[in-house]
Amino acid sequence: MLKRLLRQFKWKRKSEEEAETPVKKDKVMGNRYITYNERLNEKLNLLGFRRKNKETFIKKYGDGVQSIVWGHSTYHDEPHIKYYSVSVFIDFPVVKRIEKESGVLTSGFGRELGYLAPDPYYKEWRLADVATEEEVADVIDEVVGLIEYAMPVVDRCSIIRNVIRDMEDNKLKFGMNAKVLSPVLYLADGQPEMACKYVDNILSNLERRFQIEVCETQRLRELYGTDNIDVNSGLQRELENYRIYAEKLKNYVLTQMDH
Repeated sequence: MLKRLLRQFKWKRKSEEEAETPVKKDKVMGNRYITYNERLNEKLNLLGFRRKNKETFIKKYGDGVQSIVWGHSTYHDEPHIKYYSVSVFIDFPVVKRIEKESGVLTSGFGRELGYLAPDPYYKEWRLADVATEEEVADVIDEVVGLIEYAMPVVDRCSIIRNVIRDMEDNKLKFGMNAKVLSPVLYLADGQPEMACKYVDNILSNLERRFQIEVCETQRLRELYGTDNIDVNSGLQRELENYRIYAEKLKNYVLTQMDH
């Protein structure tokens, strides 16, 4: 009985001590995942970004919403090491609206941070779970320095008209699936004729490639005397999907013209 009372007293005393000296949640999470680090949050806040969730910081600018997205990888031979990567994405609310109204799907618009650096290449940062505050600070300062360097490009690409100009001049530094995003960007910029022309050009190119594939397949069948050689199913599927995309987009343009 006495031992049990003593254990209860010790547990109660420990709980009271923990209540008197609470541990800040952000400090604990900052040790587990870098985006909760106070130093990083403060620096990105100064650049106008706020933390949206565990992986993402966002800022509204121009026509878009800029996102800085953190990810990490671990490997079996280094279970206590995280390799952090950082990417920059831009979402355009007007593009999302056109997607919803037309029924078409576009693509993401972004770039890995390392490719926006002075010496562009894929970059990641290695941190151990037991990294010191100085080691973490060094990584944060380097990442924020690259973000600051990239911000003029990010800001420029947050304006749809600039994206179109850079796309047409082959100077765009952000990645995207141009086949499906470019026409919607033209629509968002008030250029429905260019949107339809772009779609028609892509569709013609796909149809031409598919016809070449069909002819080559037929020659191979004749050469080897077999019907077991099939047309590239990936190319055929791409053509079929793009026909559906083109039909939806053009129907949407027509409905907008009627209004």
